[in-house]
Amino acid sequence: AILNLMQFESDMKKYIMEKKGEGMTLDEAKDAYRQELHQIVFDSLPEEAQERVRKQLEERASEEE
Repeated sequence: AILNLMQFESDMKKYIMEKKGEGMTLDEAKDAYRQELHQIVFDSLPEEAQERVRKQLEERASEEE
């Protein structure tokens, strides 16, 4: 998982340029990169840690309503 993350980070410029080539703005491409990065990190967490994160996000979302 760490190696996958390191490879993804080293390819950041390539990823962003590909997204721009798909029609995204630079800011949209950077946001897409960050979302993908967060997903890779989340997916590498153990299942119980993922559940804790989900609960925290749900609690935060309900507080904002």
